[in-house]
Amino acid sequence: MTFFFLLLTLVILIALHLSSVQIITAHTFPPVVLIASTIALTVILGFPQSLLPILFLIVATESITSGRIPFSATYFILAAYTTSFVMKRTLIGDRTGLSFFMLAAFAGGVSMGFPIFQELLWWFGLQESFLSLWYWFSWGTLATTWLSGFCAYLFIFWALNACEKVIQDIRQDAQFSLR
Repeated sequence: MTFFFLLLTLVILIALHLSSVQIITAHTFPPVVLIASTIALTVILGFPQSLLPILFLIVATESITSGRIPFSATYFILAAYTTSFVMKRTLIGDRTGLSFFMLAAFAGGVSMGFPIFQELLWWFGLQESFLSLWYWFSWGTLATTWLSGFCAYLFIFWALNACEKVIQDIRQDAQFSLR
């Protein structure tokens, strides 16, 4: 039951990503919903437990959109590891209100870093670039990317945290019914 609930949650996130990319902007945009989902899953579940849902999210989304898994999918794993590293080394992991907004700001920063990562992959010949890096050096584009990552994290963390609490309740009820 909890597996299907988690699967349903991930499918809803994929649908949100696929529907919001074209609505937010007419041009290519970083996958802020996937980035915010990656960071929120890492915060809620921890790094080792979040890898399987993150991989499913990436593989399913990339299979639907492009039919192949690009090398830039490693960015999400790096974002999850960086989130875990920062949470363990600083006071962000204590789950206060300030740390919540700091993680949202971090999600905005990670969203801004995605085009740079894409450009580095192009530079090393690992992937074709989707936009010129010089496009991203305008303040409007940077601010829009950061703000959309910030807002997406606030919403997605709230939704995933609520889903995780329901999963915990289902597991507790199943454990009590066995006794």
